[in-house]
Amino acid sequence: PSMGDLQDDHSDEQRMQAAFKRSLDGDFTELQIALAERCARLIPRFSGWIPSDLRRNFDVEDLVQETCIRAMRSVHLFEWSRVGQFDGWLSEIARNCLIDAVRKTRRKKRGSSCLTAEVF
Repeated sequence: PSMGDLQDDHSDEQRMQAAFKRSLDGDFTELQIALAERCARLIPRFSGWIPSDLRRNFDVEDLVQETCIRAMRSVHLFEWSRVGQFDGWLSEIARNCLIDAVRKTRRKKRGSSCLTAEVF
C-alpha cells in the first residue's frame, strides 16, 4: 500500500472511532453511516466465503445488511482498544451471519428432501 493509502486507512479508523464514541453517548447517526460504508467492503469477502454449492441461494447484499443490523444491536458490547479491531469484530459478525444462513439453507434442503421422500 502507498503512503496515501495508509494515511486514508488511519483517518478512516479515527473517524470510525469518533463515531463509535459518539454512539456511546446516544448519537448513532455517524456510526450508522460509517458502519454502512464498512459493511459494503464485506461484499467481496462474503462472495469468497459462501460455499460453492450454495452461492445461488444467497444474496450477498442481504447478508451485508444483516451484518450491519447485528453490529448496531451489539455495538454497546464492543470495546475499542486498538487500530483494526473494529474491522475484525465486524468480520466476525459477518462470518456468524453467513454460518447462520448456511445452516438455515442446509436445514431447508434436508427438510424438503425428507418431505419429498415421504410423499412419494
